[in-house]
Amino acid sequence: GLGTPMQCGLDANMASTADTMIFVDVDGVLNVGARDDGGAPLMLNCDGIEDATKLWGKHEKHPMRDTIERLVSISRRPLDHGEDATFSKLASVGSSE
Repeated sequence: GLGTPMQCGLDANMASTADTMIFVDVDGVLNVGARDDGGAPLMLNCDGIEDATKLWGKHEKHPMRDTIERLVSISRRPLDHGEDATFSKLASVGSSE
């Protein structure tokens, strides 16, 4: 088996307080996601960034305002560590389904 999260070096208490998590899936693809209060994790993907960007500036009263703000904020955040890019460079292609 894979063992418990602690056996694999993962701290479940720390994960529950994280705002953004980056992990590499078994297929070797880097996935970027963020906690969505009360919902499933929000995955950073090209379609979502495009939709959120189209709504930016007129999203103040949109029912998905928090999601729009979260996606735009993550996509614009610098990668740092010598990388001249933002997290949008790491967005997956297609929908999060």
